[in-house]
Amino acid sequence: MNTPMLKIRVLGVILGCLVLLLSQAIWLVQAMPLAQTPVSCTSKSGTEFYMRKGPGPQYTNVGRIDGDVVVNAIARDTSGKWVHIKMVDVDTDGWSAAAVLQCDSSISKLPVDTTVKNPDNQNGKKVTIRKSRSPDGGVNHPDFVAELYTVPFDVKTFGQLQNIPVFRDALSFRVKVYDRMQGTNDGDGIQYVEFNFRAYTLDEDGNPVQADTPPTHDYPPDDTPSFCAFAGDDPSCNPALVPDDSWPDGIYEMTVQMQGTADDAEGGKKFSNWNQYFFAIQRSATNARSQTDLVVRLAQTGPENTDTLVADELVFQVEAYDPKVGNEDGDGITSVDLEIFGPNGRRVYRNTEKMPHYCAFQGGEPDCTIWRFSDHNFRWPNNGPRLQQGQTYTLHAVVHAKNGRKKQAQWSIEFQ
Repeated sequence: MNTPMLKIRVLGVILGCLVLLLSQAIWLVQAMPLAQTPVSCTSKSGTEFYMRKGPGPQYTNVGRIDGDVVVNAIARDTSGKWVHIKMVDVDTDGWSAAAVLQCDSSISKLPVDTTVKNPDNQNGKKVTIRKSRSPDGGVNHPDFVAELYTVPFDVKTFGQLQNIPVFRDALSFRVKVYDRMQGTNDGDGIQYVEFNFRAYTLDEDGNPVQADTPPTHDYPPDDTPSFCAFAGDDPSCNPALVPDDSWPDGIYEMTVQMQGTADDAEGGKKFSNWNQYFFAIQRSATNARSQTDLVVRLAQTGPENTDTLVADELVFQVEAYDPKVGNEDGDGITSVDLEIFGPNGRRVYRNTEKMPHYCAFQGGEPDCTIWRFSDHNFRWPNNGPRLQQGQTYTLHAVVHAKNGRKKQAQWSIEFQ
């Protein structure tokens, strides 16, 4: 055998071994678990936040975490917008939006979990996006050409809010925007689009006011067209968000911020801010119990609070309504029985209210009468039994609807 042929064969054997070693190394890297380099995080705003089964709001909500709880971030998704978190002392884990967390070091140091997908197409359904009106109010840069697209919706009036979009089984928002001085394709001259949501209620005159304890939804800025509130880069923002308990039925305001890449003549970057886009969620009976069940909520235990620890002042007020009739306190309700039971199960007080607000101690609407035990020799109304401090009492409400249905709810309080 001549020497050149021998050299070629030897070289081929060497290359083959190198390819085999390289493939095995790649397999070992892929098979290795993600490095556990936890980063300690808490809620950025100090309020509770949601944990989901995967990196995206389309995934099922698996729990809420109190704002002062410390969690360990162990990984991030490919977008860097969602982090995989674990409870410190509890064997529970899930995913939360990076935007709601304040961490002691950058999440960019976390390993990327490529085994999960964002969004979860199994949790959403194919939807049709339709062009809608642009939100009212805010600041609109004259160089920006922007349109809002949504899933189909119904229209309804809520107090002073006229012709408000009502979404039921699906929720999806998309903004198509470009800086006409930079181009005419979606995203030309746009650095990012950010969607934020706030829950609202109606005051006595039917005007919208931000809820005192609203579920707020702040999503990380989206820097890739299509600019979708909830989904990834799908041109039609599929899959749509299916409202769950983290999106209770009610009125919401959406704010959309659009940041340009070019400088504005007046200083800073070109910018648009849409606000006052109000919409409502009223889930269908096939998709949510809230459309079939009566709603009853604890509005007050003490004056202007729902604390479970009570000192001297007790209010006990509930909010109740039938979602098929309306979402305001008293809609579709005939009466509410308000009862209080002592630590031995004995009923110490009872009252039936037929007018909202539903207050255990009557009077003072819209403000409830406050029962101060120190003013009544530490006894319950009507010369009832003496208050047992340090003991647990049960607040019990029975809501009666005009259509004959009723619903019960109860809460525990402890007297200090």
